[in-house]
Amino acid sequence: MLYYLTSQSIWLSGIIIIGGGTLLSMLGPLLVRHYVALDRLTINNEIAGFKFATVGVLYAVLLAFVIIGVWEKLSDAAVKVVNEAGAAENICRLSQGLGDVNGGDLRKTVASYLKAAIEDDWPAMSRCEPGAQGAKQALNNLSHALGRQRRA
Repeated sequence: MLYYLTSQSIWLSGIIIIGGGTLLSMLGPLLVRHYVALDRLTINNEIAGFKFATVGVLYAVLLAFVIIGVWEKLSDAAVKVVNEAGAAENICRLSQGLGDVNGGDLRKTVASYLKAAIEDDWPAMSRCEPGAQGAKQALNNLSHALGRQRRA
């Protein structure tokens, strides 16, 4: 169910979650009133208020934990992107000391890796699919190019 909701658009997922929750919350009292007599319901009115308040507080705490967890994952992803961009920038800056031929090839390899990551890998990750082979191959090419520069 979770994979289905995450693979849909945000609007459809929101309608399913909010509409489904609303429908269930409306269906509950209808079923209770159908099977339980009104005089018995009035006896339990005060107790039910405390129970609903407790459930509401528990739901609010759970929702807060979910929001904090998602926010932390988003922050972690942003930090990883910034670190990778910084590493690519450092490689490009350091490659300027290698000369036009070797440094230019290294910068082209970095650019092809970044292009493959942005155009292939990120859309695949947004669809919860494994990473694209083009980005992996570009990263391998970058690693080999750096190894060649280190040996030279």
